[in-house]
Amino acid sequence: MKNGRNLTLVAPRRIGKTSLLHHFTKIVEAARPAWKVIYIDLIKTNSLRGLYELIAKSLFMERNKVKAFSISDMNLLGRLRMTVGVDPLTQLPQASFDIKEDQVPQSIQFLFDWIKQQKRMVIVFDEFQQILNYEDKNVEALLRSEMQRLSNVHFIFSGSDQQLLQDMFNHTRRPFYQSTESMTLDPIRPEIYKKFISAKFKPAKMMISEEALEFIITVTGGETYAVQRLCNALYEMSYPHVTVPLVQQTLLRVLDQQQANYDRVRALLNPKSNLFKVLRAIAKLGVVTETYGKEILGASQLHNASSVNKAIRSLHTHGVISQVVTKEGSLGYTVDDALFRLWLVGLPY
Repeated sequence: MKNGRNLTLVAPRRIGKTSLLHHFTKIVEAARPAWKVIYIDLIKTNSLRGLYELIAKSLFMERNKVKAFSISDMNLLGRLRMTVGVDPLTQLPQASFDIKEDQVPQSIQFLFDWIKQQKRMVIVFDEFQQILNYEDKNVEALLRSEMQRLSNVHFIFSGSDQQLLQDMFNHTRRPFYQSTESMTLDPIRPEIYKKFISAKFKPAKMMISEEALEFIITVTGGETYAVQRLCNALYEMSYPHVTVPLVQQTLLRVLDQQQANYDRVRALLNPKSNLFKVLRAIAKLGVVTETYGKEILGASQLHNASSVNKAIRSLHTHGVISQVVTKEGSLGYTVDDALFRLWLVGLPY
């Protein structure tokens, strides 16, 4: 940000990417009070109009925290076909729009014209690859055209689908080609994480053995969400000495708490179906890079490679598994929820 470059932040799900972005927001606001940082999560948007409305709401709600709208602001709201008011129940600011689909591109232009007149700003788009799911045409080109006009704004584009984001920013024929610096967020290094966990337990007079720390990192794969969930459950029990058996008992209790959610997934997929067999096989293998390979065929106990490949595509389409890029640069599929993965592996055949 200091060097005036935009950034693409890529990380697997549940690694702590969103928490890091929120932490970054606080750091920037403290270090540079004149800057405004706007965080916008696109995961629930499904159209260019939805994107436009979310950006406009985020910007104007943030501005309303600082000062009342000026006359020029009110004039712009009219051009944006946006009405700002107060929710009668919550007494919180709310925004509504009266806009037709064919008016969205021009409204986006008006909005970015207004942004160009503001002070230094950082806009964070989380799950930016979501725009690829819009039915609207030329979304990437439209956004790139408007964004490159803003010399006062730094952008961070973040997402959990590594392949889609890399294609968007590294393919020569894509509008965002080489428009950002790229950063990959890897799991926290085990030695750092173990020191952090141990330090958090000490104020509660809880000692945790090196073996227990190693088990926590290994069994969760260092996934931030799983580590925090497991350690929080341990902390609640106030064990004076945390050992591997206690961690194992606590892990089983955490998985039991999720049993109802996991059972629903199993029921939806049908335990006897190819989908569920392939899902369990991927959980056992960790990452599957060869969707027609002998390894996934053996683990799933299926004999038809095309059926396995079809099941993998379906699981990925419905968000049950994720596509990742391995350290070797290969594309693979994985169950990115460590706790769900452990539950799947632990099921009896």
